[in-house]
Amino acid sequence: MRSLDDSVSIIVGRTGSGKTALLEEFHRRKGLNIKISPEDLGINYVADNMLLKVLSDLGVNMDLFYRMLWKHIFVTELLKKHYKIDNENRKNNFVIEWQRKTFDSKGKQVARDYLIRWGDSIWQETEHRVIEQTDSLVNSMSAQLEAALGTGPATVSSKLEQLHQASQEKKIEVVQRGQQIVNTLQMNVLSDLVILLNDDMSRDKGKIYYITIDKLDENWVDDTFRHALIRSLLETVRELNRKFSTAKIIVALRKDLIYRVFNTTFQTSYQGEKIDSICLQLTIPSPIMRHFGSYRVGE
Repeated sequence: MRSLDDSVSIIVGRTGSGKTALLEEFHRRKGLNIKISPEDLGINYVADNMLLKVLSDLGVNMDLFYRMLWKHIFVTELLKKHYKIDNENRKNNFVIEWQRKTFDSKGKQVARDYLIRWGDSIWQETEHRVIEQTDSLVNSMSAQLEAALGTGPATVSSKLEQLHQASQEKKIEVVQRGQQIVNTLQMNVLSDLVILLNDDMSRDKGKIYYITIDKLDENWVDDTFRHALIRSLLETVRELNRKFSTAKIIVALRKDLIYRVFNTTFQTSYQGEKIDSICLQLTIPSPIMRHFGSYRVGE
């Protein structure tokens, strides 16, 4: 699991198989470790947003937004750790330093500008950054909803009531506009930012960063929403672990939960082996074998 040359990064097992113990071993060993817990992410803020929920129910595919959230979380956690950004003064110095940097490609310059734009919240708790990103999307969605319905500024509840009473054609237009907003999220910018960060971290020879996530099988959010989030998490982990040469993200998942995620969120055309190939399957002996574990076979 600690090897950067090994793609295995998802720990899968039944309750009691040792998933959490394995992650705790990561944190007992000396290293640049980052522990993320679901309750610290502020994901409930996303799940409870009525506008996003209604648009999702109408058919807006939010997968890109969830993947952007995970990327934003991982990148900013690594930035905090690598540059030791733990207070506002260090954050200010970091932003000033990056404002002075110049790059030879437009993509990297745009990535730097993205970093500066969100730099004020880098040193804040993860929850703060999730809420910040969600509010940005909701504001854009709300503006598109007003344009589609032909209404002026109104409360979210009023907009939703107007949407409920709208014709099917209007609802389709709302979904199309909402999907356009999601599809134009700055995923390419985040990818360029990953490259910038990886180049910078690689200069510190011998430093390896591990991000671990556990407790995803607890009731921290509605199941339907949780399955969609975990699906996007698995895809993001697989992508980022291929791009980072000095960092690795490790996730622990209960076996029945990952099966439910596969069954409820992945399309039938999805090649499950892409995720299966990065999973470490933990097994435990049966209760009878545990009871007689000290005996050799045949005794």
